[in-house]
Amino acid sequence: MKNKTIKVFSLIFAVLMLFSTALTASAATVNTNAKVEKVEIEDMTVRYRGKQGVKVTLHTTDKNLGYKVEYFSSDESIFTVDEEGYVIAGERGIAEITVKITDDNGNIVTDTAEIEVKFSSRQWVIYLFFFGWIWY
Repeated sequence: MKNKTIKVFSLIFAVLMLFSTALTASAATVNTNAKVEKVEIEDMTVRYRGKQGVKVTLHTTDKNLGYKVEYFSSDESIFTVDEEGYVIAGERGIAEITVKITDDNGNIVTDTAEIEVKFSSRQWVIYLFFFGWIWY
């Protein structure tokens, strides 16, 4: 009787191990056909010396696909972009921002938008009436 019990438990254990291995193998399968199809970034205006997040829209064939995002400024004296996608305004002017998406399968998509850095109404008042043109 003891031998039969051990055999039954061994059989149950073997089936469970086989089942868990099959689940692990299917979870590790990567969809190599998945890709980031398109990225869109919007034009925007940022207040002088301000910080504002960039709105990026991503179109992909698989929502579980991983990707890496990079941002670039065409003129870093006008604005810079941090790793999280926040535009940090410097001088007044217009420059382009480029977003580059690289997915886990090596596909690359990019888009470019225009960023304008300008004074807000309050900043114009300071600049014109409180001698902001000297120190601002």
